[in-house]
Amino acid sequence: MAELDLGKITQAKYYERISGAAEGTIGFGKAVMRGTDPEKQFIEFDGSTGAKIAGFAGFGLSGDIDGEQYVDEQPMVVVTEGVMVTSVYASADTAPTAGDNVAVVPDGTVMTATEADSDVGTGGTYAIKLKNAQFVEGAAAGDNVEIEIDFPMETAEVELA
Repeated sequence: MAELDLGKITQAKYYERISGAAEGTIGFGKAVMRGTDPEKQFIEFDGSTGAKIAGFAGFGLSGDIDGEQYVDEQPMVVVTEGVMVTSVYASADTAPTAGDNVAVVPDGTVMTATEADSDVGTGGTYAIKLKNAQFVEGAAAGDNVEIEIDFPMETAEVELA
């Protein structure tokens, strides 16, 4: 299998993106929410309650290519529709397979929505289950993986243990 680069769009036949500025450091392929200025800024999802995921940070030449990230105030792109590359949560217990629904965890990476449901607790951090986002392929914890997204979409918040 070819190496998957974080934040890259893997099927160019269709995708949509929006642009703005990074508020803080945002890794390519990480889930983002609107920043302090919701018209212009994005911040990396942090597991806080009430968060609204806007999309995933796409690969961009304006970012730090070697560090695979955008730094504070850099112009950035947010992928809102299409097939793109992100990372499976490094501590995921369940390996996603093609067709599994996606949940975003507090470090901006992803796990299966089923695993998010099984990790329910009162730990004070939250995962966001994305109704219209699926894994395109299988992967192991910590691997880069293709997901298909279509924002805006219905979401559900799950408090993690």
